[in-house]
Amino acid sequence: MNILLIGNGFDLAHNLPTKYEHFLNFCIAASRIYTYSQGANTNDYIHDVLDKQTNNLNNSFKEKLRDLYESRKFTEKTVTTSSARLDELFQNINQNVWFEYFMAYYTNFGENWIDFESKYLR
Repeated sequence: MNILLIGNGFDLAHNLPTKYEHFLNFCIAASRIYTYSQGANTNDYIHDVLDKQTNNLNNSFKEKLRDLYESRKFTEKTVTTSSARLDELFQNINQNVWFEYFMAYYTNFGENWIDFESKYLR
């Protein structure tokens, strides 16, 4: 019997975007779909958000986010997209204390920036 044991680092060794940084960059770009000015056009979103505010975001993610930005629909109190899953993600991260905490600190750390347990202990 052959057994393949996959440990920590397998995903990164294969250049998969699975770091906290990748997830947070995706969340930044996704949340800006809902908070970006109603009058701003797609090129503004691409330039100001996808190109400037997100590091290491995969091009296929950028294309999908651009498409979802273009699908925005505005009501009096909410913004929705053509993706119910993205709408749900935004509802879960919008004003979420943990998401805000990570966003406040993740740019201040190096390659292994997260030591959640020690931060939580403090």
